[in-house]
Formats: sequence, C-alpha cells, structure tokens
Amino acid sequence: MKPQPRDASSAGPTVPHVERATSVVTGQPILIRCECPLGRDHTYAEWQERFGGGTTE
Repeated sequence: MKPQPRDASSAGPTVPHVERATSVVTGQPILIRCECPLGRDHTYAEWQERFGGGTTE
C-alpha cells in the first residue's frame, strides 16, 4: 500500500513551535509562539506560501 501524503488540515493535535520574523525597525529577530498545522519552526514567508493563498493589498 502506498503511503498517503499528509494533509495539514487533517493532522492531529498541533505541536507548539516558533514562527520567526525580523523587526523592520531594529532588525532583531522576533520569535512568536505558533500552533499552526506546519508543526515545526518556520518563517512567516513559509506560512504565507503554504496557507496565505491570496495577495495582500
């Protein structure tokens, strides 16, 4: 039997992790607690690529 790809929307409980961003004012890293379906540390850009969908105005 072939393994099925994992769909984030059907995943079990989310795992707390960190979303990394950078302050546009200071250039310092900003770490934000996240519990999205990615389940691993990521950047905001990675989240947008996966879940953002539309464009921002």
